[in-house]
Order: sequence, then structure tokens, then C-alpha cells
Amino acid sequence: MSWKKVAYLSEVATLSANTPQAVTVGATGSAGSGTAASKDDHVHGSPATWPPSAHTLASHSELKLDTLGEVTPAAGVTVDTCLIKDGLVADSNKLEGSTKAQVQDHVPQAHTLDSHSEKKLDTLDEKTLNAGVTIDTCLIKDGKAADSNLLEGSSKATVQDHTPKAHTLNSHTAATGAVDFGKQEATTLVLQTAAGAPGTPVDGQVYFEDGDDHMYVYVA
Repeated sequence: MSWKKVAYLSEVATLSANTPQAVTVGATGSAGSGTAASKDDHVHGSPATWPPSAHTLASHSELKLDTLGEVTPAAGVTVDTCLIKDGLVADSNKLEGSTKAQVQDHVPQAHTLDSHSEKKLDTLDEKTLNAGVTIDTCLIKDGKAADSNLLEGSSKATVQDHTPKAHTLNSHTAATGAVDFGKQEATTLVLQTAAGAPGTPVDGQVYFEDGDDHMYVYVA
């Protein structure tokens, strides 16, 4: 995660048309002395075979198997303290069941709505016909907002289609989501200019550095 300097064309190296050197077994690395850049699809020649150095199985980064068989039919296979035997989870305390149906269709323990990570409902019905439903202090009744002071209107059309008062863009609070320009030009746009990188940047943020007269892009 860092700020990347955007170089001008005069600062960028030319591309070399030379064939890169072949890689050899045991060759020593070198920074090189050339001033031209390599193309991103260049290919180094290499030996047909590479003899591996002595190593242990534990030195491998990860062990992957399509099938892990039991040592004996009665033993089962233990994976991270969980015993798998005859195609089932033998220890029901691990998954609250030993079969697919038992795990998926088990009866959940008693819990409160607040214990859920997120509450989503397609429809929230009233307890009584004349009560309405209060959502975050806003009373919704008979399909519309009952308190017109909260939504500047009580019907869908009134809330969505009202004409906003004249105001400037600066009067808005900072945007909290993507701003769609509808393929329109942002004319006379000036990048943020600063002597030093802005704090708490996000991926793709840009600014113009006043110290070296270059644009910088933040790459997360």
C-alpha cells in the first residue's frame, strides 16, 4: 500500500528490442547497467530441466489431496480434531449432527433477533391495523410515512418527486458513495494540490504534489 508517482513521458525509459539473456542454473543475480526497459511479455531462455535441491515434505507450503483414506476401516480420519468416519462426521458435537440433513435442517437453539449479524425483511407487517410500524423513530402506516415532518411528504410521489431548493454543490456533505457523472465532462477540474500525501488514503485516490510537480496515485 503506497503512493505511486506518475512519471512524465520524458522520464520513462525506452523499450529494448534485444533478446534477454538466458537463465542458467546457479547464475548470480545482477542489477544490470542497461538504460532501456524490457517489454512485459519478454521471455528468458532456461534449461530444459531444473534439478531440485534436497528438501523435506514439511518444507512444502501446502499439502493438497483429492482423497484422504482411512488407515483402517474402523479408524476414520481426523481432520483438525474432527473425526470423519464412513463418510460422516463421527463427533456430532462438531457440527450438531453427523449427516448432511441433520446439519442443514437442525432446530436452532433459542436466541434473540439482536444476536443475528444483520436483519433483513422483505415485508414488515403491523401488529394491529391501526398501529403502523415505527422504524428508527419514523412511523410508517398504511404504506406511507405518517409523520410528514420526517420525509417532507407522506406519499411516495411527494417524497421522490419534490423539487429541491436551489443550492450549491459545496453545501452538500462529503459524498459517501460513488458519484455518477453520466458520461459528462468534469470541466475546469483541478486535482487536490498538497505539499505531502493526504492522510488515510483509499485505493485510486489522486493528488498533485506541490514539491516535485507530479501527480500521485494511491495503490492499496
